[in-house]
Amino acid sequence: MTFQNNLKHRIGSFATTLLFDRYLSDKLVVFNYHDISDNPSPFSAKYHLAVKPELFIKQLKWIKNNFNVITPNDLLSGNYERPAAMITFDDGFKSAFKLGADIISNEGLSATIFVNMAPVKGEVFWSGLVTYLCNYIPSFQSKMLKKYKVNINNLFLYITDEDIYEFKQLDIVKNINETVKNYHSEFADIADLQNSINQNIFLGNHLYNHYNALNISKEKLKDLYTTNSKELNKYKNFINVFSYPFGQPDTCYSEETDKIIYSLGASKIFTAYPLVNRKDNSKRLHRISLFNSINTEERFRYHCVIPTIANNLIRRHKYSFV
Repeated sequence: MTFQNNLKHRIGSFATTLLFDRYLSDKLVVFNYHDISDNPSPFSAKYHLAVKPELFIKQLKWIKNNFNVITPNDLLSGNYERPAAMITFDDGFKSAFKLGADIISNEGLSATIFVNMAPVKGEVFWSGLVTYLCNYIPSFQSKMLKKYKVNINNLFLYITDEDIYEFKQLDIVKNINETVKNYHSEFADIADLQNSINQNIFLGNHLYNHYNALNISKEKLKDLYTTNSKELNKYKNFINVFSYPFGQPDTCYSEETDKIIYSLGASKIFTAYPLVNRKDNSKRLHRISLFNSINTEERFRYHCVIPTIANNLIRRHKYSFV
């Protein structure tokens, strides 16, 4: 590295640290994971959902070194010091309960796992099913693109039960459920959920299966939420907080879906949109996903600050709750 490049790097690093310390000093940052694995499934690899265990340990240390890590109970009470952070997982993969929970316990931390109980009980994982069909079955992909006229990368968000039912009549997808189970990562089982009670792990609601809340009827949304709550209520570490499946703005949630979820008893709603939170009483709390590419503390700081400042400016113009 030349002197000039080295100087630019040092200035950039100093600026990021300064922004990190000042910008986040009074904020809550909610971090999100899915899968902890050295050998991710095709599904986790394609969507960058897996973090290597050794790197996960490092990321937890960076979180612990820079934030006051809180539990959902702390969040709901509002009694905690800032800058604060929460650690969450979505879906309910076995790695989150095995590797993730063990590492978190060893670090003296706490996490919330938002669970879809349908795949835990052996049913097909909706997100795995629709992404597999959209990515690997050309005839399905072609037909759905003609029907919905959307970007191919977002096609899976628009697929309905009726689309799947119609296509399952074809021989090409006769054994699709078993194929899909081999495509995505292994899910936790009932024993894993039971064991999490003693690991400082909280269980949250992610709908009974991983449907896009904006792509189903109000009745189905209510049913998926209440069915999942009834299943999760069997565990002492269940807390009535909710994260939207897929969790992206404009395509996966709305003011109307918020009202439904809150009417069903949710204490807090989380998205997967990468923003830090200015206040904990917002209608929605946003989350920042961490990836394998976040492999130095400098990148970690940059990832927390720069993209979220930009996104905050964009969203603030459009939504009053950010």
